[in-house]
Amino acid sequence: MSQGKPLNFANYGRLYRRDYDSVIGNKTLTNEQLFQFVVSYFEWAEQTPLNTPETANFQGGVYQGEAKKTRPFSVTSLCLFIGVQGKVWHTWRTCGDEEREAIVAFADSVIREQKYAAGMVGLFNPQFVLKDLDMDISTVRNIGDPEQPIHHKTEHEIVISEDKLKALIDKL
Repeated sequence: MSQGKPLNFANYGRLYRRDYDSVIGNKTLTNEQLFQFVVSYFEWAEQTPLNTPETANFQGGVYQGEAKKTRPFSVTSLCLFIGVQGKVWHTWRTCGDEEREAIVAFADSVIREQKYAAGMVGLFNPQFVLKDLDMDISTVRNIGDPEQPIHHKTEHEIVISEDKLKALIDKL
């Protein structure tokens, strides 16, 4: 196997390299600053893909490299990027400031759309995306009464004799 530099799979440094005051301190942002942070986060996430290990066999040799994968947007990483706690983001959704609520709704919509679209084309694991978007297939329930199933009426009643049914089955 080829030996190379260690792979940096996560590249999350931008999210956690902070000083104490920026994590604990009271961060006051204007709506314009918040919007700029949101846009900067999306730009950073697009320009900083996740690095995943890839192993290939070629002519008897084993080679390892890395592949760039789309980084999924998330509210958690957006909050880390901005330097606010998730509960602050949650309160901004209904804080009474229409501009701030619109910015948060915009960011939430972009995050949701990226996950949904990437899941649909297979860039992200569709099962994880469905769960994250509260669209888990396992939550779908049959709301009909199993004792009284719904029958669709047809205009014509189909009648077939037992002999003709046996002949039809024999042909299969």
